[in-house]
Amino acid sequence: MRRHELLYVLCTVAVSTIQAFVLTPSALRSSIVNTPCRTTAPSRFVTTSSSPWLVRQLTVGGEDPGAVTLQSTWQLVTNVGALVVGALVLAEVVQDWPRGWVNRQLVEAGPSTLGPQAGRGLFAARNIPRDTVIGNFPGVVSSRASWLGRKDSEEAALLARRYTWSLATGDVLDPTLSNGELPDTLIFFGGLLRIPTLLALVNEPRAGMDLNVVAVVSERDVAYVAERDIFAGEELMTDYGPAYDRRHYRL
Repeated sequence: MRRHELLYVLCTVAVSTIQAFVLTPSALRSSIVNTPCRTTAPSRFVTTSSSPWLVRQLTVGGEDPGAVTLQSTWQLVTNVGALVVGALVLAEVVQDWPRGWVNRQLVEAGPSTLGPQAGRGLFAARNIPRDTVIGNFPGVVSSRASWLGRKDSEEAALLARRYTWSLATGDVLDPTLSNGELPDTLIFFGGLLRIPTLLALVNEPRAGMDLNVVAVVSERDVAYVAERDIFAGEELMTDYGPAYDRRHYRL
């Protein structure tokens, strides 16, 4: 879900909740507000059934129901607003969170069968049934402009392009360092988050060769799925898509 779509949904829920409470007949609203759920002392602490947040400290003689309703309505508004803001912040963090994982029991790295110029490849460590999700491509999502700005030089950007995916939004999913090199593991937050980059080793075959992995590209992720039954020892091969820069190929 895109940011503006999420914002629209959350705002709609917030407005509907507020309207449902504010437009409730006053007699019913007073009944909702003053309905006791848990009382620790007679007529003193009351938690309303409408929300666990709406706690009112009442005097022994009671308060004006209208004042309680107004205070409860305002607190409802602030609580819903805080919920919307918190959800938006969480959505922003999750969308830009480093991503990627791989089932290490299924794959192992080794010299590519395409030749030494292809470098390392990724192989099936055991039989992999068709439609098995092998993992999600590793990296950080960014716009093309910000991606280029994080590279040390044009040469580093050219090297990094060999490992990057263009997403459905036009953004870039990049598993490389600022110098364009691919590390074995991406390390974030002082080592609290470690993402293996094994899936970045999956090569594209020569023309006419068999593909055994399909890349499912979405707005923020690229999933690698077995297109057919893959036998142990086979090198994993996938199509990098029409946007991939193949000018460096010398196969």
